Amino acid sequence: MKQTLLLIFLAFAAHSGFAQDSVRTKKYVRQNADLKLNEKQSQAMRDINKSYMGSVQDIRKNKSLSREDQKSKLDALQTERSGKIKNVLDADQYAKWQQNREQTMARAGHYKHKAGKKGKRPHEIPAKELGLTDSQGQELKAINKEYMTKAMALKGLDKEEKTAKMKALKDERQQKIKTALGDESYSKYEAWEKERAKSWKDGMKKRKKAPAAPAENL
Repeated sequence: MKQTLLLIFLAFAAHSGFAQDSVRTKKYVRQNADLKLNEKQSQAMRDINKSYMGSVQDIRKNKSLSREDQKSKLDALQTERSGKIKNVLDADQYAKWQQNREQTMARAGHYKHKAGKKGKRPHEIPAKELGLTDSQGQELKAINKEYMTKAMALKGLDKEEKTAKMKALKDERQQKIKTALGDESYSKYEAWEKERAKSWKDGMKKRKKAPAAPAENL
């Protein structure tokens, strides 16, 4: 169970390098096959998307921008990206890329709508349901953020060393949470965490059984 919970935090963290690297690689493989890219086109697409994602992060991190300004800049950035991609692909490939992108955006909107119906994001800690105070909720978020930062720093280690350090890090995190929440609240949190692990595993099984989706054009 500990390993399963660890996988959940790695899979759903906003900037989870372990999970993102694997997912992004699979997406590029699917994209190359779906669009029938040659080696030169594949490398050009990688360069364009890497530059695009870096610029997106810069815009989102710029706290001086209003939401409207951010949206305007992101829209302009997307238009610029599309233009660059159009110059790399032939007419049929570009039409297929646009179709795949529209399907991806439609799926994203569907899942966002489903999450919104429940009144909270799928992996948001339900502080009130667990009986946590505002202070406990904030402390829990801080502990998990620290845990993820330390976990990301272990990337690149050999498997044996990383496994040992991840176990120690996991134990450290659990002890900090238990101290912050107290026995009663910690028991509720632990039960919620196990239920989330089960839901995640069930979701993964369903996705594996589902037909392969078109390549997502990042």
